[in-house]
Amino acid sequence: MERPDAIAWSIVLPLDGARRDPRPLLDALSASVAPLSDDRFEILAIDDGCPEETSAALDRWANEDSRLLVLRSPIPRGPGDAARHGILLAGGEKVLLAIDPPPLPEGLIARMEAQLDDRNDLVVASLRSGGPRPLPPVRIRREVLARLPSPAARLLAGRDAPLGPCPIHLYRRDAAREIYRRVRVDGPGFEVEALYLARRYAYAVLETPWDPEPGAPVGEQPDRRPPSGIGELLRIRYGRLRGDYG
Repeated sequence: MERPDAIAWSIVLPLDGARRDPRPLLDALSASVAPLSDDRFEILAIDDGCPEETSAALDRWANEDSRLLVLRSPIPRGPGDAARHGILLAGGEKVLLAIDPPPLPEGLIARMEAQLDDRNDLVVASLRSGGPRPLPPVRIRREVLARLPSPAARLLAGRDAPLGPCPIHLYRRDAAREIYRRVRVDGPGFEVEALYLARRYAYAVLETPWDPEPGAPVGEQPDRRPPSGIGELLRIRYGRLRGDYG
């Protein structure tokens, strides 16, 4: 793919065996970003173990649309590795990371762009009620507990943690690269690590609520991705003690 000289947006989309038809999401993300960038955007789809038919479809779409670049892992490495790979190659001034989100609410991406432009380095859309707020201090244990499906685990997490996954992240490019060159977790827990690193390096992070289905209560939406595991939590703590995040 020939990349334009000036790219306004990069859309990074990790894909694995769980998603068989990514075209609706690709189309929705393109439609959300195109009016904001005068079509100066690119999509980096990271094929991390997609079924054969999905991989073939991605290749066909890449041949039809020069803005789509397909990156492939030789073996499945996990969504964290895929996200890191895509973000470090992204050329856009704004980097949109979509982590297997439900259907996008109308106007969500435009709202997040306005929030990013309002002196923020990262805006995350999370499944919770209420208005936008600066992300509370990231306590790794609470962040992991907040993503578990058990109501008891979420209660232990406390009110400071997001009450649901954060399937959409919008970064300034410099912040994204600084964070993801330090991300070590390859599995779903990489989101927790990325938020931890953003706060550690004093980036301005805004958490904004969203409702995947207009009119439906946010708290009742299911988490469509696997929860972070205790092993990933320990790995983040171990990386901090070893100085991996220095």
